[in-house]
Parts: sequence; C-alpha cells; structure tokens
Amino acid sequence: MKLLIITQKVDKNDSVLGFFHGWIREFSRKFEKITVICLEKGEVDLPENVKVFSLGKEAARRAASQKFLKPPQLNKRRFNGVNPSEIQDKFHGVNKVIKRIIYILKFYKYIWREKKNYEIVFAHMNQEYVLFGGLLWKILGKKIFLWRNHPKGSFLTRVAVWFSNKVFYTSPFSYTARFKKGMMMPVGVNCESKVKSLSQLNKNQFNGTGKVYKGESLKILYLGRVAPVKNIEVIIEAMKILKEKGIKFQLSVVGDALEKDEEYYDELKLKVKSLKLEKEIKFLPGVPNKETLKVYAGYDIFINATETGSMDKTIFEAIFAGLPVITSNKALRDFFGAKYADLLLFKEGDADDLSFKIEKIREFFCDFEGEKMVLELRKKVEEEQSLEKLSERLFKIFKEEENNA
Repeated sequence: MKLLIITQKVDKNDSVLGFFHGWIREFSRKFEKITVICLEKGEVDLPENVKVFSLGKEAARRAASQKFLKPPQLNKRRFNGVNPSEIQDKFHGVNKVIKRIIYILKFYKYIWREKKNYEIVFAHMNQEYVLFGGLLWKILGKKIFLWRNHPKGSFLTRVAVWFSNKVFYTSPFSYTARFKKGMMMPVGVNCESKVKSLSQLNKNQFNGTGKVYKGESLKILYLGRVAPVKNIEVIIEAMKILKEKGIKFQLSVVGDALEKDEEYYDELKLKVKSLKLEKEIKFLPGVPNKETLKVYAGYDIFINATETGSMDKTIFEAIFAGLPVITSNKALRDFFGAKYADLLLFKEGDADDLSFKIEKIREFFCDFEGEKMVLELRKKVEEEQSLEKLSERLFKIFKEEENNA
C-alpha cells in the first residue's frame, strides 16, 4: 500500500511534535511508499521509501527573522491621523492571509502532483486538510482517514467526518467518538526500550526495597506543551497547598509554548512568583521526544491536568518510564482499573484534591505496592498503547478499506 500522510510538522527534534517522526519511521516498515505533506519541516532522518514535502512554514520563519516579511518601521507620531501601530497590525493581518494562500496552493500542488504515489490519505490532527482536499480525493477514489482527538467540535468537524472513511481518536470523550465512523486507537507510545526493570528505569525512585518518601523532597514533573488547555495553574496551586503542609518538593514544568500561548506561560511564571514558590518550581525548555525517557528517570511523580476529552501521550510515556501518574483525565479510569483509579485520578481543576492525591501516593510508595502498581500499568502500556500496536491496527484498517473498494 502507498500512503499519504498530512500533518503539522515533521522534525525529530521538536519538543511537542517530535514523536510523529517516530510514527512515520514505524509506518515505513509496513507501507511500500509513504508521502508526507507537512506545514513545517525540520530535521528528518527517514528511510528511502519516505518523501517529505513542506508547505513552507519554516521558510516563512527564516524570512521573518531576516526582516523580509516584517512591517516597515514607523515613528510614534500619527501618520495622516492613523496610529502607526494600526498600520503594522494591518500589515501582519495581510501578511498572514498571503502566507495561508501560499500554503493552500502548495497543498493542492502536492496532492495533485503525487496522486499516483498514494491510495490512502491519513490526515493527522488537523481537519482542515480533509476539508480542503476531501472533494478532490473523493473524485480521485482515495480512501480518507482522519485522526482527531479533541473534546470540542463544530459543523466543519462534521463535514470532515463525512468526507472520511474512518475517524480515529484515543479518548472516549473526544468529539469524534460519537460518530459511527469513529474508532478508538492506541496512543502510540514508543516501547522499543530494552529496559525492563524499574531499578534500571528510574534509579531516583526505586532501589529494590520500596521508596520511603517521608522527610525527602518529592521530585514532581509536568512535561508537555505549555497551554491553557493543560491547566498547569492547577498544578501550581496544588504545590502551594503542599508547601503549606510542610511537604518538601521540587516541581519542574518542562515544555515550550506556542506563540499564541506565550502570554499564558508568562502568567504562570508570575503566579509562581506571587505564591513565593520560586525555589520549589522551575520552568525548563522542552526536549525532543527521543530524550524524554531520560527526563522521566529523574522524577518521582508525573502530573497531568489536561481536561477530559484530549489524551496526552506523555501520560503513557511516563508510565512506561516507571513513574506513577496523577491525572484529572476521566478517560484513564478504565486503564487504571478499579484497583488504582481512585488513587491516580483527581477532580478536574481541583488543586486541593490533587495535593491530597500526591500525599496518598507518598504513603502508597512506602512499601512494595507502589512498585507493583507501576509494573502492572507499564505492562498495560506495552500491551495496549504501543506504537507497534497502533501501526498494526492502522495497516489492517487501511487494508480492509482498500479491499472493500
């Protein structure tokens, strides 16, 4: 089979989307040929049967940095009764429209030019690609598959689903879970690590006798994109409660913010300062997905406060790396099972409940039960959520749809 993948970014060093480079590499083992169209291309290291075409966002970034696309510098005086800042805002607006038109034209160029090099279309995360290309792909007889995992949707989402043969999601609370075409999929964690024991995985946490947290400083980690939907402020508020109770801890917020979320990132830093938690909470830059296993190994607990409906892959990566995970995502209840769900799930947006669950985890890991739990959940990640399982399921589904043509 020959596959066309449409995605946001292909860059093995990207801190947010670097994982998808590994997905493409895994898919290349099963598909005869893979053509990738991405909005932005960074450093890639892929097999010969994979071609990557960029719509040019990285070129636009370089041009902007060299001032080719920057607005003219205007003095602060009003120009013919117009504030110079208003002129610059209009320039940015026009510039944004022009870039989008260029991206769309390139998109059509590539999907038409490469039409003989794919039978299957796999649009990852962005429904816009299906909206733009759906009609043409239908005319060409291509099978269309959309990956969309988000709690909210719209009329346009419904149109994208209508164009698609199947729609994939990883959370039962995703908007796309309501459609008959919807199929729940593994999150796609790279489980190729040969490390099998927790003592190898996380020397900071396990020493073969069970960890006793009492009197020690807890090392807590949030890793992922910094954005309002991640509710990182709830984690910070929980840290304040822990400090008031005299519990020693260190929280690291590891991740970068998109340009549109930089203000939120700044607000988080101000919040930490206002709560006088600068010594306990550190903000660190994001790391490439290929290096995250080493990051997880330096911590005791992983926390994720993203709203239910999404499904952050970092939750399963942290479990695979040997960390207990505390999350507010109700979609994890079945995965944790009745045995551990009440311990690992906290009420969404509730800092008090989160701080309480952290205390319970401290107590739980005072004997071997904690290590037993992490081993059980890690095995479930390997068996149910691995990238290998995802690749196998996708290939099987694509093949069945192709045979039904």
